[in-house]
Amino acid sequence: MPGGVAAVVADLEANGPAILVGHSLGGQVTTLAHVARPDLVVAEAVIDPAYGHPDRDRARLEEWALSVERAPLATVEAFVNGAFGPATPEGVRASVLADLRGTDPAAFASYLRSEYLDPGAIGLASASAAVLAGRRRPTLAFYSTESAADLERRTGRAKVLVWPGHGHYLHLEDPARFVTELDEWLDTLG
Repeated sequence: MPGGVAAVVADLEANGPAILVGHSLGGQVTTLAHVARPDLVVAEAVIDPAYGHPDRDRARLEEWALSVERAPLATVEAFVNGAFGPATPEGVRASVLADLRGTDPAAFASYLRSEYLDPGAIGLASASAAVLAGRRRPTLAFYSTESAADLERRTGRAKVLVWPGHGHYLHLEDPARFVTELDEWLDTLG
């Protein structure tokens, strides 16, 4: 995670302020970059970000990380298959799974630990709340469930949209709606 954030910040420093958009793990990356360098962020949009997970589930996340280390591809594929919503087009499913199969399996466990378990990880709610409170630029957050959006709402810093009935890849399930919602929100910012 720290390397991903450093890469985004370096790109912002080289190319100027930007609108950051991050999905899942990418939501952690964009949020940490936003908090680190708000002067280089115009706005941020996160899509079902990988933060706000209940602290009480830490032991379960440890078990999941061990499963990923033992059987990375099978464990991650099972998670991803369960994360698709009913409206996910078959081509999107195939594309996401192909990307996973092309990823170094060691990266899965490394990122999972850096998201939730390593020192400085922000995936658990207690760590997430402090980071989210540090945002200074407008933020739009897309979620597939009300419960996942709860922490985001409690921080009071983001506009929250919930798309019931969608899965973790809601932006890929309905890309036209996603682009419309994002464009309309950006228009309100001027």
